[in-house]
Amino acid sequence: MLKKPVLLLSFFTLSVALVANNQLTTNENDSVATEEGTHFLMFSVSYSTDNTTNKNYSDIKMPTITGDIYFFAKNGFWTSFSYANYIDAPETTYETDISLGYQKYFGNYFDVDLSYKWHQFKGDTLYSGIDYNHALTLSTGLDFDFINFYVDNSIYWGSSNNYFLDLSLGFNLESDHLLTKNDNISFSPTILTSFGSNDFIYYDIIPRQIRYKGRVFNLRPEVIENTTSKFIYQSSGIIAPLIYSVGEFSFSLAWSYIIPSTQLKDLGWTNQSGFFISLTYSPNIF
Repeated sequence: MLKKPVLLLSFFTLSVALVANNQLTTNENDSVATEEGTHFLMFSVSYSTDNTTNKNYSDIKMPTITGDIYFFAKNGFWTSFSYANYIDAPETTYETDISLGYQKYFGNYFDVDLSYKWHQFKGDTLYSGIDYNHALTLSTGLDFDFINFYVDNSIYWGSSNNYFLDLSLGFNLESDHLLTKNDNISFSPTILTSFGSNDFIYYDIIPRQIRYKGRVFNLRPEVIENTTSKFIYQSSGIIAPLIYSVGEFSFSLAWSYIIPSTQLKDLGWTNQSGFFISLTYSPNIF
């Protein structure tokens, strides 16, 4: 039985890890986007951890190992497979994602990405965060040299149906030829803000804790008296990925800090910090 409040940590952790990995993917993809007739293949393995502190609980750590395969076609279609294993869970706990999408660039500054994700989770359900099977995401982005702004709209279908709006503002600093003729280093601090529906809290998270007799939520009537669907502010934070690339390999190290909303803090979540390490191989075979 899980005795600590890791309820939404897996969702926040995975979101931050994906932002770091997507930043790496975007950097790699942009480098070949202007080469007409080019496909792009990428393999990535990563390790992430999440730490949170609460005066009522000891520190929480949630190490996760993730493997990803991406393929981007020259016509804009892409697909990916992801496997994440929560290595400290009391039983074998993992999740898999298969995604299909289409990305379209308009000039050099604006792009649109529409994608569908099939998701499956196995193991200790307290690590699953939102209980969903399908997700549809529409992402739009503006990229001006060293600054970029993205808006992600996501719909999740599962035991509850939820909508999320995520905003990110990033700054990209790059330098070429640091140690060799074909290397590159980039630092991309990004500010994140998340809004979304609250159905997953009442229909996914709380029943799961009650079933396991967890002591995560303060079940005061004034906190959960209204279980109707609401669109609420959920969190803000920062992620700072440092990416070093040489030839076909890239190494990414990211630090994140997330501050949940007051409403989520009332339900037991606290500020979170975490690290993300990734090694990526992009064979030049297309």
